[in-house]
Amino acid sequence: GFAGTHEYTLVYSKDITNARFNSFEILDDELEEWSMDDIGYYKKGAPLRATGAESTREDRPMMFFPILVRGDDVSTISEDEHSKIFDKITQCFNDLFLNSICEKYRSDGWEIVLPMVDSQTYGRWRWGYNSENRQRLRTDVIIQRTKNGISLYKKQRPELGELPSRKPKSVFYRPEYSSGNGTSQIKRLFGPNSFPYPKPEDLIRDFLIISTDEGDIVLDSFLGSGTTAAVAHKMGRRWIGIELGEHAKTHCCPRLKAVVDGEQGGISKAVNWNGGGGFRFYTLAPSLLNKDKYGNWVISKEYNPAMLAAAMAKQEGFKYSPDEHIYWKQGKSSEKDYIFTTTMFITVEILDRIHDEMKPDETLLIACKAFQSECSNRYPSRITIKQIPQILYGKCEFGKDDYSLNIVNVPSERNPELDDIPGIAPEADDNDDDNYETNLFGQRV
Repeated sequence: GFAGTHEYTLVYSKDITNARFNSFEILDDELEEWSMDDIGYYKKGAPLRATGAESTREDRPMMFFPILVRGDDVSTISEDEHSKIFDKITQCFNDLFLNSICEKYRSDGWEIVLPMVDSQTYGRWRWGYNSENRQRLRTDVIIQRTKNGISLYKKQRPELGELPSRKPKSVFYRPEYSSGNGTSQIKRLFGPNSFPYPKPEDLIRDFLIISTDEGDIVLDSFLGSGTTAAVAHKMGRRWIGIELGEHAKTHCCPRLKAVVDGEQGGISKAVNWNGGGGFRFYTLAPSLLNKDKYGNWVISKEYNPAMLAAAMAKQEGFKYSPDEHIYWKQGKSSEKDYIFTTTMFITVEILDRIHDEMKPDETLLIACKAFQSECSNRYPSRITIKQIPQILYGKCEFGKDDYSLNIVNVPSERNPELDDIPGIAPEADDNDDDNYETNLFGQRV
């Protein structure tokens, strides 16, 4: 029986006492209702005369007094005159005295404004008579003249020192938030029926306005059609998007390429987006170790030798940088400490040949599938040899403090689907003359 007109968003803070939320910038058409004086922005607020319950002068006798207007100046009577309007002992108003001081100020060129509920009943002001409010009469009152006389209104101001803004409401509604709007934005990019229930860019923009500033990092761990990354890019935020589905290639990457090229859909015109920037596209390598049919840990068949060498260098804390001439110098942790990963069976003869090529102060870690038992302690101070599955057992586990993705680059075949995409900015590498883009374990994309 009801048309769905809203969605729910769950908003979390790590520490609500330290959370900071931004407000929406006031729109140009909304700014038109604001004026500016020497203090700052203001607009017409509530009438200065009290309304509703307890709004007569009998309810608050000390809040009844004449206000004086001359041109754009607003003032009031003296403290001594104010004290004589109402007798606190008899609890009566002295209207004869009131009329006399009104005539006195009229003769000096002032217009007299009294808080009238109607033509026969005196009301009261919202402000009491004190030095602070007498000053506010000079700075925070709007004079409005009508055929019935003068009406006075409070100046409503934003927080002092800030531009006017709007707090987001708990019911988040604008026509641009509709799912139909999100669908039409995707249709313009990819055609009909290209992605179900995409979020509209306008909705994501407002989320980012509230929660981020320019240059902040936005993470979307379920990137979908790429809306969050597209909006973040247009708004000058940095971003990380993660997606397991094929639409990472069919939707996200092409959409973000279009954003870099300056596409004009979604919020582009609203944020004056004309293109620029870039992004890196990485794919996660498969699991390095798998169990065979006997339950033994073995190296995944998906790893070619170059991928395996890069992965082992990363796991052992070496920088993967193969030497052009010496095959066993695949990576190094210092100028004299190297790693060599191989799928061949290491024999004493192979080990002796490598040792003969090493300089006296060089050390080497060999990671291999298997080796002769005689190799274990043949050169204990110079060469350490380990079997690959065993070397990784202690590293393939959860619960660590650091899951940093240390990107490594190794040669492999180009992926024609993602080859030479404008906007993908390769990471510079002294040992990478081709300057191509790779994934976590070196597959070129």
